[in-house]
Amino acid sequence: MKIAAVCLAAAMMTLGGCNRSASTDATAENLAALEDRIETSEKAQTRMDKDLADLRADLKKAGDANLRLESEIRTLREAAPVGMSPEDVRAEVRKEVAAATPKTAPKVDEPKKPEVVETPKPLPGAGETGAEIARKLELAKADMSIRENMRAAIDALGQADKQTRADFVAELKKQVAEKPDDKFLRLGLATAMTTQFEDVGPGMEQGKLAYAIAEHADKAIELDKDYYDAVHFIAIFHSHYPPGFPEFKKAGKELDRAIELQAKLVWEETFTEIYGAYGRWLAAQDKKEEALAKVQAGLDKSPRNETLLAQKKELEK
Repeated sequence: MKIAAVCLAAAMMTLGGCNRSASTDATAENLAALEDRIETSEKAQTRMDKDLADLRADLKKAGDANLRLESEIRTLREAAPVGMSPEDVRAEVRKEVAAATPKTAPKVDEPKKPEVVETPKPLPGAGETGAEIARKLELAKADMSIRENMRAAIDALGQADKQTRADFVAELKKQVAEKPDDKFLRLGLATAMTTQFEDVGPGMEQGKLAYAIAEHADKAIELDKDYYDAVHFIAIFHSHYPPGFPEFKKAGKELDRAIELQAKLVWEETFTEIYGAYGRWLAAQDKKEEALAKVQAGLDKSPRNETLLAQKKELEK
C-alpha cells in the first residue's frame, strides 16, 4: 500500500512538472505570435501612412490642375472678344482642347474678329528722338487728366517700339489698379492700348484687346456720364466694328450722346470726328443720304475741315 502511494505521488509530481513545461512553451509561442502580429501591424500602418500621403499628393495635384483649368476658363471668358456669347466662349475652349490633340482634332473655323480700330493720327513732330518720346510718356504718366499730355503720349507711342508701348501700358494698368475710380487714368489706359493692335496676334488676341479697351472706356463713363472725351472715344471705337456686332449697333446712340454733350461745350475742332464717324456708320448700313446729312452737319460747324470735305465728296460719287 505504501509502495502504491509513493508511486502515485511520484507519478503526480512527474505529471505536474510536465504541465508546467508545456505551459511555459505555450506562453513563449503566444508571445512570439503576438510580436509577429505587432510587427505585421506596424508594417501595415507604415504602408497605410505612405498610401495616405500618396493619395493626398494626388488630390493636391488634381486640385491644382482643376484650379488652373478654372482660372484659364475664367480668363478666357473675361477676355473673350467683344460680342461673343457664352456659347461662343465654350466653343473657343473646345477648340483649344482639340488643338492639344491634333490627330483627332476637328477643323474649326476662326470666329469673326472686329476690325482693327484706327489709331489716332500722329501729331506734328513725327520722327522725334527717343529722349523726346520718353519725355512725353513721362509727362502723361505723371498726370493723365491733362488732355494735351494724353494726346502727346499717343503720338509718342505711335513712334515708339513694341516694348516701349507694352511698358507704358503696364505702368498705366498699375496706376489704374491703385486708383480704380480715376476716370482720366481709365480713358488714358484705353487710348494707349489702341496703339497695341499691331503688336498682338490677329483674331482672338485682338478681340481680347478690343474687349479690354472698351471695358476701361465704359468704366470712365460710368464714373462720369458727362465725361465728353470718354463718350467721344467709345462712340468712334464702336462705330468701327463690322455691321452685325452688338457694339456696332449701339454706336448710333453713343454718337448721338456725344453730339448732345457737344452742345454744352465750347466748340473744338476734334468734335468733327464724331460727324465723320457717324457718316461712316450710316454708310456701312447703305444709308447714304443720312450719312451725307451727318457729314454736312459737321461741315456746317467747320466748313474747312479737310477730312469731312473728302468724306462728302466720296459720298456724293
